[in-house]
Amino acid sequence: MKHVITIIIFGLILTLNSCRSNEPEIVCKKSVKKIIIDGSLDEEAWEKAETISLLNNKTGKPVEQDEYKSEVKTCYDSDYLYIAFINGDQDIFTSFTKRDEYLWEDEVVEVFIDTDEGLSTYIEIEISPANIQFDSYITDTANIDLIETFNYLAGIYVSSISQLENKKQKYIIVKGKRKNKKVIVIWRNIKEIDRKEDKMFIESIIIDEDEIFVNSDSLVKNATPLDIIFKEELFGGI
Repeated sequence: MKHVITIIIFGLILTLNSCRSNEPEIVCKKSVKKIIIDGSLDEEAWEKAETISLLNNKTGKPVEQDEYKSEVKTCYDSDYLYIAFINGDQDIFTSFTKRDEYLWEDEVVEVFIDTDEGLSTYIEIEISPANIQFDSYITDTANIDLIETFNYLAGIYVSSISQLENKKQKYIIVKGKRKNKKVIVIWRNIKEIDRKEDKMFIESIIIDEDEIFVNSDSLVKNATPLDIIFKEELFGGI
């Protein structure tokens, strides 16, 4: 049985535009009748709505396997914009129970809404299989807090953030958990940095963390550069 998730978004939006020409694009059609939010897409508006299918990242073609196949439909009326996800996944799960928790760590559907072509502001909405919601309004992508952004993308539950100094080299240390593993994230200015001294200091503050992340390259054993996570989460590892 397919799972249908319908998201209703407050406010009148008349058009949906793709910011990049190579992205899938659909025309959001207006419904003259009120849409009922019941998980059933049997209204005439849904039958006439255009569809976007989940694409395979490698081939760029729609996913055909029933267990992975997903589609999205949209329509609107005089008051609301409606977005429906049709997911074929039979093994859906979530461990989150509160609004605005890190829903993306489990299964979730996401909507990014941008009403202009500038990308400096946008709305992000996530819905879990348990109907738990996460929403955020990004207002300044040019000056995003990189530390907070990384914590968000990597799904880190932060327990502490501290600033340390070693021979005039300043470090920002983030500790927390990620996928039930202890994590430490080290940020520092890498300009004219002494790599050997840097290695000694970082290894001196590592206690029993399972994962170690550092901005840029380092000599620290088992440390992962932050840009790997950024690429994985933002661009699918490309």
